[in-house]
Amino acid sequence: MQGDYLKKSQLAKEYGLCRQTIYKIVDGIQEQIGKGRYSRYAIADGLVNRYVFIDYLTYGKMLRDKNMSKCVPAFRPSEIMELVRENYGR
Repeated sequence: MQGDYLKKSQLAKEYGLCRQTIYKIVDGIQEQIGKGRYSRYAIADGLVNRYVFIDYLTYGKMLRDKNMSKCVPAFRPSEIMELVRENYGR
């Protein structure tokens, strides 16, 4: 497992997603940065924060829906970080 910030190609490989899907997710993350869900540091120099990525991968469909977005739990990177460490032994 790599660091907390990954290239889009690394995300695609690690999560088994195609490039087009990764770009759609990154676009969605950028939209959520504008709405205040994620910090402006969620994407830094083209690298994507792993915990933001996992959160958007989990809740992206709900976040894109105006009504469902109200039901999405707050972003808690520490919870995601703990789960990742448990699963990957970091």
